[in-house]
Amino acid sequence: SVSVGAAAWYADWYFNQDESEKKKVDPSFVYGPLFSIGYGDWSWSNLILYGKFKVHQGENEGGNFTLARYDVDSSINYSVTSWFKLFGGCKLMRYTFPDFKHQAAGPAAGIGLTFPLPENFYLLGTASGVYMFGHQSNRINPNEELSGGFRAPGANATLALAYCMEELPVTISLSGRCQYLRTLYTDNTKDKDTTHMFYGVMLSAIYTFR
Repeated sequence: SVSVGAAAWYADWYFNQDESEKKKVDPSFVYGPLFSIGYGDWSWSNLILYGKFKVHQGENEGGNFTLARYDVDSSINYSVTSWFKLFGGCKLMRYTFPDFKHQAAGPAAGIGLTFPLPENFYLLGTASGVYMFGHQSNRINPNEELSGGFRAPGANATLALAYCMEELPVTISLSGRCQYLRTLYTDNTKDKDTTHMFYGVMLSAIYTFR
C-alpha cells in the first residue's frame, strides 16, 4: 500500500541557554507532507515539516528576530503484532537564523503502540530516542564555520486519537506531540549548551492507495 497526506503542528518552543537567558518564542504552525510505503509487516514512513517562529530577546542581545525550522523524519517500521511495532531511521533538522544556519542529522529508534477503540477509532502512542551530530555555518559567508560541531541527543513522544473512515480510505488523526533536544557543543566556542523543547497539537489526514 501507498499512503500520502499532510500534517499541521501548532507548536510551542521552549528555548534557553541557561537560567538567565531564556528566550521567548511565539507558538507557530509547522506543516508539511507525509507519505509511506507498506508491504506486509514492513513500512517506510516519512514526515517533512517547515515553519517560522518569532523569537523575542533583549536589545542588548540583538533584538527580536524570525527563524525558520526544517524537520525531516524517515523511518523503517516493523509490526511485531497488530498492536506493537518497532522502528528505526534518521532525523534531519535545521534552524535558519538571520545570519547563520544550525543543522544536524542522526539516527533514531523507538516503539509504537496501537489500541483499537469502538466506531473505527484508534489510540496510538510512540516513543523514541535520537542522537544527532551537527554544525553551524555563516549564511553571509558560507565558508566560515561558526562552531566546530555539536551533539544533539533527544527524545520524542506522541499520543494520538485516529479515526478511519468507512466510505473512504482516509485516516484523520489528532495528536499531542513533544520533542526534547539538548545541544551540546563539542569544541571551544562562545555558544552555550542549549535546551529545546517543542510541544503542541498536530492534525493529520492520510489517504491510502491499496
